[in-house]
Amino acid sequence: MSQVAAEARLAKGTLYLYFDTKEELFLALLTSHLQRWSAACVTRLREERPRTPDALTEVLLRDHAAAQPLRRLLLLYGSVLERNASQTWIRQAQQLMWQVLRDVVQELPYPPETSARLVMHLYALSVGWHQVAELGPRLQQPHDPLSRVISDSLFEDEFTYALQALLRQLLPQLA
Repeated sequence: MSQVAAEARLAKGTLYLYFDTKEELFLALLTSHLQRWSAACVTRLREERPRTPDALTEVLLRDHAAAQPLRRLLLLYGSVLERNASQTWIRQAQQLMWQVLRDVVQELPYPPETSARLVMHLYALSVGWHQVAELGPRLQQPHDPLSRVISDSLFEDEFTYALQALLRQLLPQLA
């Protein structure tokens, strides 16, 4: 909280007027990042109307670098953020998260059940690949074949490949 207060140029006590714990602050940041990602995604889906798995992958991943803070917070969500936040904060965050995801589901050009499955897979893939990409450089060993796969482009390249493969299996080609 001290670091956040200093960065925001606020007194630490001021933060506690709004957030009882750092987890509540992070839940607020998570929902804010998710809302921004969703709004940008919905706008792109409306404007571009992607009809193929590759076109949809490109739309979903266009701002993947900007979504890095969101993925980091999503990594912490289930294991850390829900532990010390009040039930009120958790409920509010969950309701907002579900609404934001519904907005994306509604804009996808597929039946609602397929779109919902796609969004859940997107969540799982993005969090999983982000975790692997962040852990990767710490595990690299010279001359190890596994380490050669781990690089700066791991998230972008491998996540794109995984999402394209998923979409090709999950979604029909639409004309």
